Amino acid sequence: VAPEVTVAQYLACFVAVFTATDFVDGMIFFGKRIVCDDDADSNSLPRPSKKCGISNLMRMIVSQKWDICNLMRMIEGAFTIVVSFVFIVQSTTVIDLFLNFAGVTFVSELDDVAFRLANIGLLGTATQRMAILVSKHKVDLGGKKHTQRAMKRRNIVRFISFAAIIIGMWIGLTRFVRYQDVSKYACKSVTVTVGESTNLGFRSFSGTYILHERVHKRRAVYVQVQGREQGTGRGAYLAYCEKDGNNRWTLTNYWWYLQEYDQIINSDDCDGPWDPCCVYDLQSERTRTYDITEISELQDYSGSSVDGSIKCNDCKK
Repeated sequence: VAPEVTVAQYLACFVAVFTATDFVDGMIFFGKRIVCDDDADSNSLPRPSKKCGISNLMRMIVSQKWDICNLMRMIEGAFTIVVSFVFIVQSTTVIDLFLNFAGVTFVSELDDVAFRLANIGLLGTATQRMAILVSKHKVDLGGKKHTQRAMKRRNIVRFISFAAIIIGMWIGLTRFVRYQDVSKYACKSVTVTVGESTNLGFRSFSGTYILHERVHKRRAVYVQVQGREQGTGRGAYLAYCEKDGNNRWTLTNYWWYLQEYDQIINSDDCDGPWDPCCVYDLQSERTRTYDITEISELQDYSGSSVDGSIKCNDCKK
């Protein structure tokens, strides 16, 4: 992918962790206890209160339910982070990246939206009554019962946990970026087909092209199997040209130009015989894609459409 997409992916990993509110809140509230509005000044578990709806017999049950709900909230938030990471890795443009990210964030917030709707009575009277009852309970974030040392220790654990998750995502993303740079996920072999109605000289480009070890502009390079001699790259090759805003995949007859136009190839305008922008016969439509399978059209040097196609034989993404 483009460098700006890679930067956005690293940034999105950081944002994904802290926008997963269920996971963040779960980490903050882990080990805390709930207190009733009537007992807001108390540092103990809620005492019996008709207003809060908790009896002595239900107090322990409520506490256990709170712990279970908090754990489930953390698990749901963790799944959100995992799904976000998958979309981050698979995105090929900055716009797609943040659209996918926004979609995941929206879905993860649906439970909070439902709670707000219930609280204002749009989901029924019984649901509103339960939402109001839940709203009367608050989380005890610490008081005399919690020493400053214990609070500081918990904050350190939370910080380490968040940092470990972000660093883990960055390490995983770095591995994917490295594999992309060496074309590990590119097609291993492609077939170029030029129709019989096309110029006879262009038809020589038809055939199978295999992935070359060379990488040009962070994109794969393919070398024609037919006409190759001892792996020297004789025949044609398919590579990407972005010089002067060309932004096209081009097909160049490597050996023919190497023999006939040696002076042109070695001029200041060319970066050697492997320069896909120097002298080429066929080109794709203008595109910034890194994926060879997204090429939809072949054109000659003048821009006229050519009866031809490029198909991946062995895609590995």
